[in-house]
This record gives sequence, structure tokens and C-alpha cells, in this order.
Amino acid sequence: MKSLIIASLMFFSSPDELVTADNNNFVYTVSASKKVEVGHEVRLTGYIKKSMGDSTYLFHDETGNIYIKVDEGYISRLQVELYEQITIRGKVDSNWGSKIIDVEKIRKT
Repeated sequence: MKSLIIASLMFFSSPDELVTADNNNFVYTVSASKKVEVGHEVRLTGYIKKSMGDSTYLFHDETGNIYIKVDEGYISRLQVELYEQITIRGKVDSNWGSKIIDVEKIRKT
């Protein structure tokens, strides 16, 4: 029954409206990430558009842009290039009133 409800949500919702799709309650889009509370878990697929310095990057998916914070050197150790598709996992945080993603894991997709 739970799978049917989730499938229905996925069918009738745009990616921007779909906030959760599994038992872990992850957020899957940048747009949805900006609407949830600090501490909410996210799993986003997109790419890094630009390095902002100080371990902060501008991340983009089909719904928009958001800043992500990554531990020093993690991007270079993984050899992630700008505009290379990746999936990030982390938690929503706040920085000067704007939402930012504190990244815990990155994988190339």
C-alpha cells in the first residue's frame, strides 16, 4: 500500500513538488531543499557549477542552484570536475538566513 501511495505521488507531482520518495524521507531536489527545515536529509543529483572558495561550491540540478559545503580536499580527492554529474548526500543547514547543504557523501554518477 505504501508503495502505491509513493508511486501515485511520483506520477502526479512534478520533481519540484516531490519532497520524499522513500522511508528515509530524503529530499531529492534543490528547490525542495530550500523549503524544508534545517537538519533535513537530502540526496541530490546534479553538478557543481563553480567553486566559491572556503570549501563552498555552487551546486545545480534541474530545479535550481544551492550552495554546498564540502570538507576541505574531498572534491579534489574524488577528482570531481565542474559540470560533472554527481550525487550528494547531506543535511540542510543555514548560513546567514540562506539554506546550504552540508555534504556528507559524494559519488560520481
